[in-house]
Amino acid sequence: MAPMVGAGVFMYPYPGQMKMEEDDAMYMTAVEQDITNPAKLKAREKYQLSRAAIEEAGRDMTFNQLRAQAKTAYYQWVVLEKKKAVLAESQRIMQFMLKLGKVRYPYNQSSLGSIYKAEGRIGEVENMLTMTNSEIEMKNIQLNMLMNLPPENRFRVDTTVSAPELTVLPDTASLSAARSDVRQIDRTIESMQLNLRLEKIQRKPDFGIRLRT
Repeated sequence: MAPMVGAGVFMYPYPGQMKMEEDDAMYMTAVEQDITNPAKLKAREKYQLSRAAIEEAGRDMTFNQLRAQAKTAYYQWVVLEKKKAVLAESQRIMQFMLKLGKVRYPYNQSSLGSIYKAEGRIGEVENMLTMTNSEIEMKNIQLNMLMNLPPENRFRVDTTVSAPELTVLPDTASLSAARSDVRQIDRTIESMQLNLRLEKIQRKPDFGIRLRT
């Protein structure tokens, strides 16, 4: 604590009162210094450091969550691009079959129902392509937001990328070291224990020095 300094009078008569003997009235100065128990300071320091560790683990957890969202959006975009390629190939084949049916129909080599069926199928494929393009645009906007880029920024993904292989953690200790959310839980439990210890230590007395002249 910061030191406290004071000054005043002692046994000094108020204005209008009978003046007392000169030796009875005097001026005083006082200096006080409170000294906190060192055990309390150490316990409070450990508790504050544990709170900082919780915030650090929470920051890492948020970063990992955002990175996981970006990876998920990226791989979903890759799947959508491959789906779009399959739909485009299906559209090309159905358009060829429709043209072939229209050419063969005058010669009674194709039925009118098959032509309508091909047209309906082409319409379904076109709707699916429109929906796929919309989903791709949404993934593009999502990645722009995660990378703090303008939403209208457009880029392409590498469709030749392969998904990483899953790794198996051998024990819970490795899990705690690898996952920031687990570390945050461990740090929170440790901080609660340090807080309880701090509350118990608060019952210990403090020290103080007072000097008056």
